[in-house]
Parts: sequence; structure tokens; C-alpha cells
Amino acid sequence: MEEITLGLRHNLPFSNVSSLFPDSRIFRWCNSYVDYLEIYDRNLDFERFLNEMTEFSESLKSTVVFSSKHKDYGSIMIRCRCSVSNSTVKIAESFGCMVRSPVIYENAVEKITFISMEPEVPSRLFEKYMTIASIELMEKKKLVSDDLRDVWAISLSDLFSGMSKTQLEILNEAVSRGYYEIPKRTHIENLSSTRGISQSTLQEHLNKAQSRIMKSMEPYLMLYSKYMEARNTEKSK
Repeated sequence: MEEITLGLRHNLPFSNVSSLFPDSRIFRWCNSYVDYLEIYDRNLDFERFLNEMTEFSESLKSTVVFSSKHKDYGSIMIRCRCSVSNSTVKIAESFGCMVRSPVIYENAVEKITFISMEPEVPSRLFEKYMTIASIELMEKKKLVSDDLRDVWAISLSDLFSGMSKTQLEILNEAVSRGYYEIPKRTHIENLSSTRGISQSTLQEHLNKAQSRIMKSMEPYLMLYSKYMEARNTEKSK
């Protein structure tokens, strides 16, 4: 097995939207029913982006089913109309590859990572991509079966569904303002002052949010520890 990351520059739909917002970083998750996008740009004109996505969706005979503007990013969900004629993800899947989410778009370049089970597939897939895109090979590495644990997708609902709206908002603000950086860019007193609540109340919300995440991460931590144990054992042979 091989894991390959490519930078693709093409004229397919999501990259075209990305080209209109060169300072934005767009993360895309697709499950064949919906495309979920998160757009990160501190100066994002979200209404303009939403209008472009609405027009884009209509061109695909699709619709925007959800949108939300947050402090540092926007999120949009549209009904998926992806096919091998308009999606690099579908093209990779048609060759039997497993695509890692999210696919990332930045300044009209799509960064896509996929896993190929068969050695002859990547060259055939490259040939297909070359008919629609310019290609940059960003990374290529061999995988063994246990490595698949390391690319296991973590469900967002698994991580965050147990949190209250307030806990999510406070945790998001703490991360974006640098509370978890070393050294910290902000402190509890600053965060509590902004929200107009006591330091002890804000700390309690943070503690509950952190506890929820760590409990949700337990199965992934276990998988990864076993993965690292297997790799270290293999290296020592």
C-alpha cells in the first residue's frame, strides 16, 4: 500500500471557488450525500462566499442545506452532486483508492491524500489526473496494514456531541485566542472578562469540554498506542 499526497491545480468546482478567495483555507469533507466545508480566513467576507457557493451549488443542480458564521471561520453544507466528471475524490475512488478527509483547498490548489492498495493504480490515476490538472507530488510513502490505524477518521460528533453550546463556544474562543499555546497569548481572566462571567465558571466550562474530548479520544489513543507499539517492535527486529 502507498499513501500519496498531491497538489492539484484544475478548473473543477471547488477549486474555482477557492480561486476567488485566495486568502482562505477551505477544508472539505464528503460522504457522497453532503459536502461539508469549513472556511478559515480572519477577513472572510462570509456573505460573499455563501453567495458564490449558492451559485456554484445551483450550477450542479444542488442546494446549500446549512450555513453558519463563527468568529474565525464559516461552515457550509451542500447536497453532494460529485461524480467522476467533476470531482477528484470520485476519480480516486473509481480507481479503488481510499481518500483521506479533509481535502484542502488553498489559493486554487487542491491538496488531496489517498491510499492505494495496488501498486499499479497510482500511475494510472496520475495519467487520469493529468488530463484535467497540473500535478505536484507532495508526499509518497509506503504503508503496512497496521498503518491504517494511523489514518483512521475521527468522527466530529464522537468528539463534540456531548458538549453544550456554551462549552463549544468557550473552547473555540480559547483555542483561537491562544490559551493553549506556549507561552499563552491569553489567560482565563481575559476570556472570562470577554464573556462577562466569573473566572471559576469559565474554567469549569473549559474543564468539562476538555474532559469530554479526552474521554472521546480514548479508543483512538488505544489504537494509536498499539500501532506505535507494533511499529517499534517491527523496527527492533
